[in-house]
Amino acid sequence: MTSVTTNTATTTSLPRHGRRASSAIVYPSGSRGQICRSVPVFVAICLSVCGDVPFIAAIPVLYAANGPPVRQDSESHPPTTNKSNPSAGGKDSWRQSLQSQLSVQWKQVDLKQIVTRADWPGITLWCDRRVDTSQIVDLEIQAQPLQQVISTLAERCQLGLVVHNGVVALVPKNQAEALPVVLADARRQVLDLPPHLGRPWLERQERRWPPLTQPSPMVADWLGLLPKSWKIAGLPHDVWDTGKIPPMALIEQVTFVAFGFGLRPVLAVSDAGPSLTFEPLRSDTNCTMAIEEAFLRTEFRKLKKDFALRYPALTGSFENVPRVSGPLNELGVLLASLEANRPQPGTPKGESRYTIKLEGQPAETVIRFLAQQIKREVTFEPDLPEANLSKSITLNADQWTLEELFRQIGQQADLDFQIDATRIHVRPASNRQ
Repeated sequence: MTSVTTNTATTTSLPRHGRRASSAIVYPSGSRGQICRSVPVFVAICLSVCGDVPFIAAIPVLYAANGPPVRQDSESHPPTTNKSNPSAGGKDSWRQSLQSQLSVQWKQVDLKQIVTRADWPGITLWCDRRVDTSQIVDLEIQAQPLQQVISTLAERCQLGLVVHNGVVALVPKNQAEALPVVLADARRQVLDLPPHLGRPWLERQERRWPPLTQPSPMVADWLGLLPKSWKIAGLPHDVWDTGKIPPMALIEQVTFVAFGFGLRPVLAVSDAGPSLTFEPLRSDTNCTMAIEEAFLRTEFRKLKKDFALRYPALTGSFENVPRVSGPLNELGVLLASLEANRPQPGTPKGESRYTIKLEGQPAETVIRFLAQQIKREVTFEPDLPEANLSKSITLNADQWTLEELFRQIGQQADLDFQIDATRIHVRPASNRQ
């Protein structure tokens, strides 16, 4: 078992901010026993783990300082099993690649060089056209999974990160939840076409383009395999550097390009014939996702009992290949919640559990503190009574799950919680009906 302990017991109360504020007195730190006797709060976050962590075959080292902007080397380490070797192939081999150990040292390197010179087996680093690639990166990381390295890079550059079929996409931060929804919606549109029209959109091949390429004629060239009856709309003007996108369905490749312009592809069939147009994306744009992948399908079906309560803005069908429709932003929250449950290759399995000793703390203070610990945003129903948020909470939780913890807080404060991958929404308990 590994554990991460967060000690907040040096204050008489947890910090409050946002809707209300209060002061706190700070005491010197003491031992755990002293803390538990003298003040009411002690928090320990424990991760119960099991399973083996595979050894990685090679650790590439990217270096950028006083010479070539980026240099790649590697140190060989004998693999223990085929599962630890990302080059072993398979449908999801790119997920294994994301767990490969990597060390980087980037000093005064612009993001464009990192993106264009990244050479990671099975992984393509894609940068949205709205991202400023001239920003300078200073970053040094020793022997971390590639996924963690890229996540740190995205955080350092204040960007969002989306992983899809071997593409690791750096996008504007406020667009990260939208891209997976737009990709799923585009693929669903293809599945709804008559088979002879939809089949070419699912063809898979790598796409490359030279410097000074305009995206509209580039995409038109990609679509040359479609029947001549298709009417194809153009994209706005732009000029791109050289680039590539790995093998995936043609409709997904077109979606990546259109998304950078804040657009989504719309496929339609009318008396005039089949057509492709591009529609501006807004948070309230209505989309429909077909949940095809087995893991996401299983996670989605777990929501069937309380789906309408947790996602009142969405409508879902749970039979055969499930579908869910609604505003883009709400679909993004749902999909992020489903993905958050996905175990990563080579990482220990287990559920986070919490040990909390707490006495007489206001409910709002406790909620905000826990939200900070699990990296969630907190939102409140407009009609939420002040009296509920001021109720005193007393807990003596030992290895509780997050669900158990918030259930107990809700019972004591007459509150109900909707917890997703990115937020905690708080409402009166009477809203459960």
